[in-house]
Amino acid sequence: HNITQLFDSPTPFTAAPAQTVAQVHSYSFDISVWEMWGALLHGGRLVVVPEAVTRSPFDLHDVLAAEHVDVLMQTPSAAAALPTQDLESVTLVVGAEPCPATLVDRWAARGEMYNAYGPTETTVYVSMSAALTPGSGVPPIGAPLPGAALLVLDQGLRPVPAGVVGELYVAGAG
Repeated sequence: HNITQLFDSPTPFTAAPAQTVAQVHSYSFDISVWEMWGALLHGGRLVVVPEAVTRSPFDLHDVLAAEHVDVLMQTPSAAAALPTQDLESVTLVVGAEPCPATLVDRWAARGEMYNAYGPTETTVYVSMSAALTPGSGVPPIGAPLPGAALLVLDQGLRPVPAGVVGELYVAGAG
């Protein structure tokens, strides 16, 4: 159920016919599910990048540019090492780690960029930011996808007011 919900959820970078998505993650990393099936179930083209290529930001850059990749999902640390030149048409989606403002400033200045959040147990991601803009600071994790909810609760599992520290809980139909 989680996977079908993931593919049916409207996101700014939902794979579509004529889009090319790069699969750069190991099958053991949950984001590979979206990379593979997000492209194939929507009629997009999937570029399976060899593991040896993914280890070199320069080799990865060359494959992304040569294959005219439209959508790339990366951790912020991996995206930080990747050159941006000739990747203006790539929509970058980051997740799995906190995203620094410096990365947003660098990548969002040349094209679309989004921040996704979701622990593995939620099947890839449960929230997505709006398109990020340079100079906007540390990006938010965005709004929950349809069927999901994000709650900040105290130790007694009571909602806390905005700005008060608490624990982030994910809820929903998944």
